[in-house]
Amino acid sequence: MTPHRGDSGADIIWIVETEKIFSDKIRIMFRTVSTILKGSASAIPKGNIAIGSYLQRRYFIQLLDRILNSFDKERLQSVGPDRLCAEWVLKTGGRVRWAGANHWLQDFNFLPPEDFDMKLQDIDATECSVMSSGFKHFQDCQHIRSVKLHGCKYVDDVCMLLLQDISGSLRQLQVSSNKKVTDKGLVNLTKLVHLTDLHLKDLPSVQNKQECYQQLTKALPNCDIMYMDVK
Repeated sequence: MTPHRGDSGADIIWIVETEKIFSDKIRIMFRTVSTILKGSASAIPKGNIAIGSYLQRRYFIQLLDRILNSFDKERLQSVGPDRLCAEWVLKTGGRVRWAGANHWLQDFNFLPPEDFDMKLQDIDATECSVMSSGFKHFQDCQHIRSVKLHGCKYVDDVCMLLLQDISGSLRQLQVSSNKKVTDKGLVNLTKLVHLTDLHLKDLPSVQNKQECYQQLTKALPNCDIMYMDVK
């Protein structure tokens, strides 16, 4: 990696060491996935090569996403909850913003050094591969003010429930274009009692939209709720 102008020697060493650790983890991950796929390929009949190839790719993507959502307890002790949560969001394709910052961070390689004391404030998980197992990263994060969950293929009712881990600080939430969120998931949001803004849209698995909207407005009287699909 080419150092940026103005990088100190310590920053350059940190970047190199961080990339090495990340690369080592990626290599181990792909070896594991390759072994699993080779085993599954032997069980596919020759006449179904095309279907088998598609299923292998799909399985590989899902396995990779599960790995990216895994929670590392040892790293939590090393870098703290805010940094670990930011790494999770970035690895799954999202962007974050630190408290006091004007700009969003989207590139994993531009995370600050691990000893920086920075608090995670805003999360934009648009079209990310975040899943319920990864929502464990919210635990102990006490400064997250806004979360956007848009077009996330794995986001479901369990994810809505796990948002309670940041209910003390969460003020703004957008849940939109998530096919797995149902009525039950929206009802789970009634526990986010400190919300001031809630934006809901394009949730095809929600059957009783009007009823859900009424439950939310009753439970969250101080929240401005915008549910675009409710007439």
